Amino acid sequence: MSGTQRFFTRWVDAETAAAMEANSRAWLVQCPSCGHERSIWEIGGIRYKAAGQPRMRLRCPSCGKTGWHKVYKSADFPVTQVSAWPLVRMIILLSLISSIAIAALVLVILKLAGVF
Repeated sequence: MSGTQRFFTRWVDAETAAAMEANSRAWLVQCPSCGHERSIWEIGGIRYKAAGQPRMRLRCPSCGKTGWHKVYKSADFPVTQVSAWPLVRMIILLSLISSIAIAALVLVILKLAGVF
């Protein structure tokens, strides 16, 4: 697993982590030059409860060319009924932690500037 995958799956329960992996493996990335396909999970990403068909600028491991790879759902996309609450809880927790860190940094800067 990549660092991104380890970070996000650490904050959710095992069932949600498994659903994240299954969904990410079902999203495919296709090279515009040679047609080589691989999953988002294989390239170290996560695409869970996502929509749309974006493009990603990547280097193809098959032909070696860099280009805008098409991202799309595979035909056998899993239909899982996992609660979205663990994901929402993780987003709220990370937002709260970053807000507290920013507030602490602003307070330190103001204190060093002599305002407090």
